Amino acid sequence: MEEILMTRKLFRILLLRRMDIRQSFLTLGCILICWNFLLLLAVVPAWGDPGRGLSGDDGNTHRVSINSSGYISIDVGQPVDGFFPNSGTPSSFKTYSSPYRMCREAIQVPGPGEGLAEFDAKIYYVYVADTPLQDAQGNYADSCTHGSNPGLSAWVAVFHEKDKKWLYNRHLGPVHTDNPGRGTGAGAAIVVFNSELYVFTDKQTYTSTDGYGWNATDPPVYNDISYEPLDAITIYPPIWGEAGTPGEGDPKVLIVYGRQTAAGNTYSQLLSGLWDGNAGSGLSLVQSISDVPSYGRASLTSGTVDTPDLNGWGQKVPVVQLFANAKPIYPLHAAGTIKHWENFYYYFWGTLATGPSWHADTLAYPAYGSTTDHLFVFPQYLAECIDDSKAPYQDLRQWIQVTWQDLGVPKQISFKSDALVPKNKDIPMTKCGEYGGTATDTAAEDPSNADVLKTRQHYWTLVGVILGTPPFSVNGYTAYSDFGPFSNVNYGTDETHQVESGTTMSNSVLASGGGEIHGGIKGVFKLSASIDWGYKHTWTHNFGDTSTQTVKKNDSFGTSRSSYSELGKWGWAIFNAPTLVLQNWQAYAYDYDPSTGVGHDLDQTLTTFQQDGATFQKANFELEDPGGPNDLYPGLLKGIAPFGCSRSLYDWYRFPQGIVSWETDSRWDARLGEKNVVNPNEESWSTKGQYLELKLQPLQFVPGSGSEPSFAQTTQHYDTEGQTNDVNVTVGASMSLGTAVNGMSAYLKAGYAGSFGWSTKTTTGFGTQLSFALDMKSCNVPGAGCVGSLSVQPYWLMPKAGDAGAGAPWIPTAYQNDRPWAIVWKASGATPLPTSPFICGTSTSSTLVSSMLAGSGLVGASSADDSRAGTAPPPANAFGRIVSGTGGGEPGDQYSHYIIEGGRLTWVETGTEERIPMTADNFDPSKGVLLEIHNFSWSSSSGNGAWSRSGNIWHYQPNGNVQENRVTLKLDFDAATYDLHIQKVDLNGRVPAGSRIVNLILTINQQYAFFTHLNHDVDIAWRWNQPAPGVDKAHLTSFQGRYDTAKKSGKVTIAGTLPTILPAFGDLSVNINGHPYLARLINIDGFQEAFENGGTIKYAKKGVLVAVDFGKKTWSATFNGEAFQELVVPQMGKFRANISVGGASWVKSEDAVLDYSANLTLVRR
Repeated sequence: MEEILMTRKLFRILLLRRMDIRQSFLTLGCILICWNFLLLLAVVPAWGDPGRGLSGDDGNTHRVSINSSGYISIDVGQPVDGFFPNSGTPSSFKTYSSPYRMCREAIQVPGPGEGLAEFDAKIYYVYVADTPLQDAQGNYADSCTHGSNPGLSAWVAVFHEKDKKWLYNRHLGPVHTDNPGRGTGAGAAIVVFNSELYVFTDKQTYTSTDGYGWNATDPPVYNDISYEPLDAITIYPPIWGEAGTPGEGDPKVLIVYGRQTAAGNTYSQLLSGLWDGNAGSGLSLVQSISDVPSYGRASLTSGTVDTPDLNGWGQKVPVVQLFANAKPIYPLHAAGTIKHWENFYYYFWGTLATGPSWHADTLAYPAYGSTTDHLFVFPQYLAECIDDSKAPYQDLRQWIQVTWQDLGVPKQISFKSDALVPKNKDIPMTKCGEYGGTATDTAAEDPSNADVLKTRQHYWTLVGVILGTPPFSVNGYTAYSDFGPFSNVNYGTDETHQVESGTTMSNSVLASGGGEIHGGIKGVFKLSASIDWGYKHTWTHNFGDTSTQTVKKNDSFGTSRSSYSELGKWGWAIFNAPTLVLQNWQAYAYDYDPSTGVGHDLDQTLTTFQQDGATFQKANFELEDPGGPNDLYPGLLKGIAPFGCSRSLYDWYRFPQGIVSWETDSRWDARLGEKNVVNPNEESWSTKGQYLELKLQPLQFVPGSGSEPSFAQTTQHYDTEGQTNDVNVTVGASMSLGTAVNGMSAYLKAGYAGSFGWSTKTTTGFGTQLSFALDMKSCNVPGAGCVGSLSVQPYWLMPKAGDAGAGAPWIPTAYQNDRPWAIVWKASGATPLPTSPFICGTSTSSTLVSSMLAGSGLVGASSADDSRAGTAPPPANAFGRIVSGTGGGEPGDQYSHYIIEGGRLTWVETGTEERIPMTADNFDPSKGVLLEIHNFSWSSSSGNGAWSRSGNIWHYQPNGNVQENRVTLKLDFDAATYDLHIQKVDLNGRVPAGSRIVNLILTINQQYAFFTHLNHDVDIAWRWNQPAPGVDKAHLTSFQGRYDTAKKSGKVTIAGTLPTILPAFGDLSVNINGHPYLARLINIDGFQEAFENGGTIKYAKKGVLVAVDFGKKTWSATFNGEAFQELVVPQMGKFRANISVGGASWVKSEDAVLDYSANLTLVRR
């Protein structure tokens, strides 16, 4: 025995129980190799109580049952006196009933195997019940909607742990039966392995990466219906011997089976086996646990136990515990017992071996009664502390609780198990319940290592981006005393009116054993699984799964804090930088004594992180070169699109390339802007009837009067979810070296390259706390280049959630998982007219300073005193056709054309319509007209046509030999209108596919410019094709369709190829532009036969047609009629596609659509 105890360090085993992928723990809480103390819980009569339970992520115990009406329900709460639920204390739990019934007419055994797991903050209950009938749409309701003599099938019901609601009840597929209409004790077990859900039945194994789409593969025990899976757990056998370095071996799934050698009401044998997770592979190390007596279901858990009755076993090394209900076959009401075994696995000299076989507890716990006597096993975690003087030795203690009934009387026994002890004492533990730790201010620099701050910035949350200040001109002033008030953003007006931005970060957990963090992460920490691990849940229950810190700040950005040479040059990124508190916890066996701090070390480490405070951080960046060498932190904000500097009225009068509107874009919403917009529907993120957008008054500058500040009258709040930037970890590197977090144990090492971060949620409120000021002075030297008037409209923009918002042009690459707001501008009403950009950057500004407008901030302006640029109202009518590429395969002219009737030569900045001051007599045809449509321009001065006058109307006609860009123009100076016909124009790539907006600027005599924003109904046809670059993985090869916005009708087809080698296949999820559709293929009759024999399957349902040809290795999905959604149309010239099989992403791409045609008709409203 002493020799066995001395080898405990070599017997390292990490038992992961129910590895869960939680989005709120997709970070450093991605637990890679941990010892899991969670159980799959057992056995009660099938008709009334499946008896499964687990410790949830909120620290509550969860137990699924079948209520008296036959519906699946779940109890959520806290154990009392070792029982759960405890009917004597109804306030300790709450029951949530589902709408899903369960029927088991086909089952002869009292209680088939069932399973429970937690995954992505959801609880998955897998069970066997009757095979249903499909409705007319191919749906399965529940197991009670069946015909006569039903077969048996595996089902999964899903409960959302945080929202406290049932999500779905899914039929997975049939299991074996011993004859039609009568089943043996068919079982099902569920586990999380290699970041996927695995469901085991006697006929197939089902896998899912996201919990919605499922694959179907062969089971580990193929075509042997006598092996019924009862429970499963993931283990990491340790390595022992010269053939391997001490540490964890490859993970395995330990499965316990019940075996029926003949039809009956119990299992005649319990067996266990290990499975390596490879489809088609069988079990290894199959062991018989016990042959007599017969058994009901069984339950696995992990953790040492304090019992003297395991034949001298009860080891102080990581071990597996098994509980089962043992009953003789006859008579049915004979006395039974609750049985208990212990075992562990390890690698010996490089070969997977087993230690001594399953060791049986010599005590028998009587369970006299019928069927399986309500055996229920669950973990409970309690804080253990002698008193404040012993606080440094306090721990979180696991107890394994076992309950059952004996002649209807509740019985219970508790097994003392492992302890988790906090080790970091930089923050002293002075009393019970305070666990101390080590703090890191992520905004702090390390004078000896500049890279430390760079790494710590990865933990920052990007709250918002200010794209410069209101566009302005210095009007010839060079002294700070003059230009200081010109253009500013006041981020908080004073100390009592500060902007609040709260950041909620996930409290994260990282676990390790045997000296390595096994990346088991499929390459990336942040996509790995956090596990359904009991101690993590207890820690979360004590401390919460998130921590929120609110940062209050008032600051000013703009001319009030700039030197003359820096005016207009900068934008600003706003961050919340957290202070992180780290605690390293060490796992000990059941013999740990909190009075002395002594016990057997299990060679397991748990590292926890919390946010404890945050600070406001700002980083200025060059608007013209974000991420460039002149930024405060060069490179940090790379990926933000370049914008014109704030002194370039020319740039802010237009939209940056790739943007057609600040208020109409699929990538973001305008929350504050130029109008009040009421939400008309329930689907948006705002409540129906409330404002989607609140009006911000434009800033006005006119000579002789100051501009009133602009701010929102009502505070708008914005919540966004994101994730901190990834911190990279390389193979073999100590985590303490790569993370720049104080207190990280060098004991933790990266077994695989990867990265990790934290999930975040930010909340910002803007109202009177935020104001914008444009308080310019009139020109000190009147004349050319002086801005005499200007109107600036501010906008507060919010990226849409998920992938849709990722393309917002103000999000840098390093923070692409954050969704920061942005403050942007639209300039109009400028006099004189700006005709070219002003460059603030140091590389080019020297050539501009010497221009004729040096100091004015207005380069290339019209020399006319009354020149002006502004926004015109919509025309009476507009229509046309935009063609790019070959026109999306549509017949017709391959050139574009566009027609405007009754265009307005007026401006509307002041709230009233102001007409052009020019008359027909003043018009100079030699200066003519400049026309701009997005980045296409045409000038009448090109010599390709001629002007003629008729009264107050000027006409322009192209020459007869002009083959392209044929423009006919009528200027009516009496009515202040124009008509425009542009034919044979090349607009390839000018108007993005899917855009309903055309921005047109008409400039007359280089003096008066009219910006018109035209919104259309669009009838678009498009196509995108690309050959598959290889056969080793799936590819996207085609995306085409048509959509008419006026008729609200459309059709889209997306298609691609499959890899040559297909080990598994299943449900196909097609996500286009963030709109997902899941085709449940594994339920189609003949699916498995088609997959194995290279056949074809087709799925047709409510306008969806999915076809998969396993022989040709192709797939396609068509959406028509009610299945078509506007979101699947190209967005701003691009489309994003994510194709998943069984929940795992197989194809993910973003591509430009350049081949399309769109018929445009002006929307008059």
